[in-house]
Amino acid sequence: MNILITGGAGYIGSHAALSFIDSKNNVTIIDNLENGYKILIPKKANFIKGDIADVELVTKILKQNTFDAAIHFAGSIEVEESVKNPNKYFYNNTHKSKVFFEKDIVFNPRSEKSYLYLAKIFNKDDNDLEQEINLQNVLLLNPKNDEAIYMFALLKIKQSDYDKAKELIERFDLVCVSFCGKKKEVKEKFNKLTPENGKDKN
Repeated sequence: MNILITGGAGYIGSHAALSFIDSKNNVTIIDNLENGYKILIPKKANFIKGDIADVELVTKILKQNTFDAAIHFAGSIEVEESVKNPNKYFYNNTHKSKVFFEKDIVFNPRSEKSYLYLAKIFNKDDNDLEQEINLQNVLLLNPKNDEAIYMFALLKIKQSDYDKAKELIERFDLVCVSFCGKKKEVKEKFNKLTPENGKDKN
């Protein structure tokens, strides 16, 4: 597999890169070295110094390569600084990520993980419409993605859409693998929703 890792010069990203390389995968790392260290980058990785918000650079990388997966570790990590300068952290950890994954989708339209990541960003932004669009794209690519089904069920509960939420929870029960521990949570939230107080579709 060809794998693109952002933030691969950090502690976690570099260890992930090494693990993928040990498993005979080809790894490309993009990191601006603001929080990472070049010495941590595995020798067998293809390293590109740059920022994921650099649209021209990211476009060039994605045009010149075909990646099977994009794994995102880039971001600011200091808790104290995040309290003092929350706008910087929003820009670095949310806006830049959104730019990167939107570009990834342009060149890798079957990138299930990028659609899921964007859905999480729009969930955080309280943008239900964009979250739903991206979740639908995930499920078009992989109808058994249990995290996407779980998120979609929560969205429909939030919107008081009883029938759709019920359908998604039943689907979640059948296919869940990594998110089975969320069954109790989603059912408790659903049980507070009834056909009578749910969305009126008439």
